[in-house]
Amino acid sequence: MRRDWIERSRVREWPHLRRVVVAVDPPASVGASADACGIVVAGISDGGDAYVLADRSARGLTPLGWARRAAAAYEEFAADAIVAEANQGGAMVGEVIRQAAPHAAIRLVHALRDKRTRAAPAAALYERGLVHHAGHLPGIGRSALPI
Repeated sequence: MRRDWIERSRVREWPHLRRVVVAVDPPASVGASADACGIVVAGISDGGDAYVLADRSARGLTPLGWARRAAAAYEEFAADAIVAEANQGGAMVGEVIRQAAPHAAIRLVHALRDKRTRAAPAAALYERGLVHHAGHLPGIGRSALPI
């Protein structure tokens, strides 16, 4: 993702959002050398623009640790759902999230293509100016967005 797209997309406030989700890309392992768990809060406006509201990604958490972090973001932003990639861990991903957020709507998705292919539609939205970032999100832009 190009840094200039992100800089041009920054906003201080966002409009009413018709849907807000917490997107979770869990790591395949735990420990100091494990990948970070991607946790991003995003919403879509009535006009169809996307707004990235928060990056709660973290490294070194246990499965229950990242699930609790996602649950906290779900509560903080009054999200409509937690959407989690289940390629690494399958049903276990949903069960761990359910422990941390028993009342949350949880949707598991399975990635069928590589991250670069999945990122292409998001990159096209950035190019068209349809994605906005709320303030400064230090983790965004260092790697692909989850899901």
